[in-house]
Amino acid sequence: MKPFLKRQEKTRPSTMNDADLFKRDFFNRLMEMSGRVFILVRHSDKVIIGHRGFSKDEKQSGITLVFNPDMHFIWDEAGISATLSFGSTAEKCVIPSSDIVAIFSPEAGVQMSFDPERLEAVSKDSKAVEKESSSKGSDPEVKGSSDHKVIRVDFHKRDD
Repeated sequence: MKPFLKRQEKTRPSTMNDADLFKRDFFNRLMEMSGRVFILVRHSDKVIIGHRGFSKDEKQSGITLVFNPDMHFIWDEAGISATLSFGSTAEKCVIPSSDIVAIFSPEAGVQMSFDPERLEAVSKDSKAVEKESSSKGSDPEVKGSSDHKVIRVDFHKRDD
């Protein structure tokens, strides 16, 4: 199968969080497997669907967009940028990774959905921990701090 996303950055962009990188990698793998990938995009002020925008129904349930390797699109830290056709009208679109709620391929029989609110909360928490540990100049491992919600699990085998 011919390569796609030729201009896609192979290294980790500094502004992409782990969830966005995972979405991009999952999308790429599905494209390699099946040659066609669908994404479900939630309504957001950050999503640009050209002049068309979202319909009333799409504002409630989201919009499903289809991609194939022959399309010219880029997935970078801003998300997916592409010119997509809606009927006979081409629209310039920008879909931030954070607004993609599902990625699927009927041909591959695979789908994955995401909870955007939870992913945003996890991302903010991990950035706060990174910022705090770098500002303190200490080991990022939390040791006995009452500020953090850390659960320690003992995996030793119990003798019952």
